[in-house]
Amino acid sequence: DSLTVSTSTPVAKKTVTITATAATNLEYNGTKQNVYTALTVDGEKAPESGLEFTYTGTDKSGISYNSTTAPTNAGDYKLVISVKGDNPKYTGASSEIAFSIGQKALSIKAEDKTMYYSHLLPKLTVKYTGFVAGDDEHNALNQNNHTKYQAKTKADGKTVGDHPITLTGSATGTNYAITKSDGILTVLAKKLTNATETMPANPTDETAAIPPASVPDGTTLSNLSLVVSYVVTNEDKTALDTATDARDGFDKKINLEISLINTASGAPVQPKGEMTIFIPYPAGTNKNDNFALIHLLSSGITQEVIPTKLENGLLFKVTSLSPFALGWKKGTPPTVGGGTGGETTEETYYYIQATAGVGGYINTPERVRVKQGESAGFTIVPNKGYQIADVKVNGRSIGAKKYYVFTNIQSNQTIQATFKKGGHGNPLTGVSLDDAER
Repeated sequence: DSLTVSTSTPVAKKTVTITATAATNLEYNGTKQNVYTALTVDGEKAPESGLEFTYTGTDKSGISYNSTTAPTNAGDYKLVISVKGDNPKYTGASSEIAFSIGQKALSIKAEDKTMYYSHLLPKLTVKYTGFVAGDDEHNALNQNNHTKYQAKTKADGKTVGDHPITLTGSATGTNYAITKSDGILTVLAKKLTNATETMPANPTDETAAIPPASVPDGTTLSNLSLVVSYVVTNEDKTALDTATDARDGFDKKINLEISLINTASGAPVQPKGEMTIFIPYPAGTNKNDNFALIHLLSSGITQEVIPTKLENGLLFKVTSLSPFALGWKKGTPPTVGGGTGGETTEETYYYIQATAGVGGYINTPERVRVKQGESAGFTIVPNKGYQIADVKVNGRSIGAKKYYVFTNIQSNQTIQATFKKGGHGNPLTGVSLDDAER
């Protein structure tokens, strides 16, 4: 017998033509995108199964890419589509299909800010607009060899108007085309509010002032601004703290700087004559509480001012503006209806502020503490060569009185005496001998 051996010739794989069109207008969105369209094999629409895809290229940060998965980062790439090598019948590959993924537009801006003259500068912030897919300035911007973005200004908040806020930083992002812009710090002036003694009829949370009878030299009412800041210098704070520590009865206090500003020049000015200021009640307080203002004068002397309590805030009069400390003690709300035996209520006290001008005095301490419902009398005494010009009680003139009694006191009070030269003043009568001889 003989052995017959037969052999077969391998069948050559058929080469197919693979084509596709690169997608255009691609932009980074943080996800894998379709980078081609119109895929055909030998002119027929073909499924992706049985084909393999090879992506090469470089992203915008210069990092090379070589993978069978489509890129997501912005960059310039090429795609080759080929028949899988294990296909027994077909072979073939497309030409390189070039495509690009563009960077997403990212705006980085120093945010605009607004503040009132002489207040604390607001926190300067940077706003990013355009991040996608969970990106932020921490994970999407390269800060290894660059500085992070910050907003800065040279403004000190003491000049009314617009001031530049500069955006600094140089961090870049592979997937973002960055546009940078600066911001504006607008320093506003609080205009004086025309009002009456019982202001405001429609209260707001803003501090306001009754315009002075005559404005400071070189200014007009339209360019005067009332500015309130709840921050004072360390030196002023020390002086105010010393004064308030010596004065018992405060549960709490705040320091504030009240200024009158000429907005035309940005310079502070002093009122010409008496000026009335309204400030809203501090948070957590109301008209049932007891208040006092410690006024730090330019001479370094402190003076206590008793404000008038309105429904929505405090009204007080001053002839100069400088730092203040506002202190308060919680009051006892009024009891409604009768109580049962054994109940007690906290006693309420009020203060009478007595001030005298040059040429005389009031024969009591400047500040008198009086129990609610009681009375207190004051004698006004001119010095030699002076006579009483006028006496005001709670801001209202009562004439050239030499004696005044407050009765049934139910709130803080003020008494103010002014004097004028008038020959030989008589301390017993308060009347000038020159006047008596006429």
